[in-house]
Amino acid sequence: MKQGVKKGLKITAWVFGSLLFLIVLATLLISPIAKSYINSHGEELVGRKVHVDEVTVNVYSGHLALRGFTLYEDNGADPFARFDTLDVDASLFKLLSNTVQLNHITLAGLTVNVVKNGEDFNFQSMLDHFASDSTEEELDTTPSDWVIKIYNIRLNHAQIHFNDVAENKQWHLPDINLRVPGFVLGGDETSKGGLHIAFDNGGDLNLGAHYNEQQGSYDLAADLTHFQLKNIE
Repeated sequence: MKQGVKKGLKITAWVFGSLLFLIVLATLLISPIAKSYINSHGEELVGRKVHVDEVTVNVYSGHLALRGFTLYEDNGADPFARFDTLDVDASLFKLLSNTVQLNHITLAGLTVNVVKNGEDFNFQSMLDHFASDSTEEELDTTPSDWVIKIYNIRLNHAQIHFNDVAENKQWHLPDINLRVPGFVLGGDETSKGGLHIAFDNGGDLNLGAHYNEQQGSYDLAADLTHFQLKNIE
């Protein structure tokens, strides 16, 4: 009888040990698998070739990081947009209470190259990719019991380059910084945000905003300093 109990305990320990090993192995493999999937199926997801140097995923803490991400033009060679780092931290257990909560999102070193040639922009193919095949969609007016909470949104040192080929005009915003302490949809918290843009030809724009969805109230403040008319030439 004792031998049977010991044998059963050994089998149970072996089963749980094997499951633990598989869980640990899956955790270790999920990051390279995610990287391989993004690089192999990016065109299916966004309609264009993409490449990412590094993907880090922690399914226990809800942490995700992408590093060295590039989204290419339609030719698959020239970069349309790239960023150095995207870092996201989520509270996965909040999903059990119908709450999507991101504790922080940081996007650093974003560069976007916008090209206009006549009436055509170089991002039109992506808009077409995400366009719905249906011309008429029935709107769902049922109130949702889900709450979306996003905190500590940061856009660090982004750049936008614009080139109008037909008009032979170019301009760029060399330093865009966005700070949003809190953004809430479906809850009673107040969303807060701030935006700072440094213009290439001189001047700074600072915006601050507060918004409460339930109360329907908002407050917006703007400060424009040393703005040069060359920026809108």
